[in-house]
Amino acid sequence: MNENENRNEEIVEETEFKSVDTDEMTENEILDEFVEELPQRELSSVSRFINTFIEPSKTMKDIIAKPTILFPMIVIFMVATFSAILTIDLTREIMIQSFIDSGQMPSEYIINMSVYSVIGVAGVGTILVTLVSGIIIHGLSLLMQGRATLKTTLSVMFHSTYISLAGMFILSFVQYTTNNIFITFSPAMLLAEDKLGSATHMLLASLDVFNIWYIVVAIIGISITHKISKIKACVPVLLPTIVLIAITVFFAS
Repeated sequence: MNENENRNEEIVEETEFKSVDTDEMTENEILDEFVEELPQRELSSVSRFINTFIEPSKTMKDIIAKPTILFPMIVIFMVATFSAILTIDLTREIMIQSFIDSGQMPSEYIINMSVYSVIGVAGVGTILVTLVSGIIIHGLSLLMQGRATLKTTLSVMFHSTYISLAGMFILSFVQYTTNNIFITFSPAMLLAEDKLGSATHMLLASLDVFNIWYIVVAIIGISITHKISKIKACVPVLLPTIVLIAITVFFAS
């Protein structure tokens, strides 16, 4: 009788051991499959830059694997600063003219400091604007049931800013070669000079070709990284833009 009981206990223990072992193998197999399904970064920072223009969805999918913001920040700072340097003489002329119109004529030192401050703000200011807008867009994306991290959203926005950056550089180069700072890539260039700075001018200036391109790329990026439809992605991207345009037009009117 004791022998039978001992034998039964051995069979039970053996069965439990096999069951545990089988469960562990199943969990490992599932874990391996999960790891294989995780996206792996395939593009270099330079490739991401290029693909943002020619195949933005490829860049945005790669961002899911590893969101980065340092390289875009460096590029933005360098290009924005260089673009401001290109038009430094035109900026100086505009400032001097504005001082004359206001009935004031400060010293050369103050004029130089004002011009150099514009150059300094160009790079840092662009980064700060992208950072703040990225935080706002992230919050709105979460309200639209988005699922990406803040760093991922910021990475999307900094990479999307490459488009605006290209427009900034090309525009500065055209303004430099034509010696005309009032040239734009928007319907605002069709207005007469006396309309410059008006509410109508500000509204039309917001329809810049590169701004629209930037918005489209940002919508694609938010849609892909947050795993929401493009219609839903329009809300977090367009809402801050519309509010900013409305504020600009209001103060210009």
